[in-house]
Amino acid sequence: MWDNHFGCRLIGQTYRELFSRFDLDLIGACSKHLQSNYLKIMEKADLIIVNGEGSIRHGRNQHLVDLAEYFPCVLLNAVWQDNPDNPKLKHFKYISVRESLSSRELTDLGVENEIVPDIIFVSMFLNSYIKGSPTGDMGFTDCVIKTKKRFFRKPEEIKVDTPLVADYLDQLSSYRRICTGRFHTIIACSVLGIPFSAWPSNSHKIEGLLKDMNVEYLLGKDRSEAAAKCPVYCDEKIGKYVDSAKQRIFQCFSGLHTYV
Repeated sequence: MWDNHFGCRLIGQTYRELFSRFDLDLIGACSKHLQSNYLKIMEKADLIIVNGEGSIRHGRNQHLVDLAEYFPCVLLNAVWQDNPDNPKLKHFKYISVRESLSSRELTDLGVENEIVPDIIFVSMFLNSYIKGSPTGDMGFTDCVIKTKKRFFRKPEEIKVDTPLVADYLDQLSSYRRICTGRFHTIIACSVLGIPFSAWPSNSHKIEGLLKDMNVEYLLGKDRSEAAAKCPVYCDEKIGKYVDSAKQRIFQCFSGLHTYV
């Protein structure tokens, strides 16, 4: 199910950690492209968790919303941006989105929702990772938006598609600060205490997260402006947000039993 993308791999791992922590039995998992054989598994489930992540935006992947009409579903860990008013949204037993911009759009549609930060804030692997001493000043990642022009560090850019999560974290922590166009890299830096700046991705997820952290000044309109904004020290507001994020995620998952 999970490919070599750093964020996707860590999301899948963290869901399993949370299921174990809160005594939730996982009987199956599939990608957003639903295979027919998973319908039989869904029919056996007491509750289906739809992991929204960055998928439900600009009218895409509405079939994930449609599931709520036919199965008992909750929508978790989602972005919501520029989508049609889908009446099937109201069939979800519970909806959480990762940042306030998505929450505002759903609220404007009259859909009840809760802001619960991205679940990798509580990743056991991420939180137990021990950083080494950095050897470089500023490292750069790419952005999910692919462009003809690629930006490189020396000797190469930090690659988000790595076989192991640890390899990616090793790359990040080898720098004193990070300039990134990746949502989950911002979270990793926040948890590890690595100073960062960012530029927008393919949705408002980065803008929303920095807004909720109250560090919007770290956002540049593009990679060059973000690099100029990259700080030497972590803002203390980021650490406070990380602590509150963990509490909200645990509270969310501890309450999932009530929707069965």
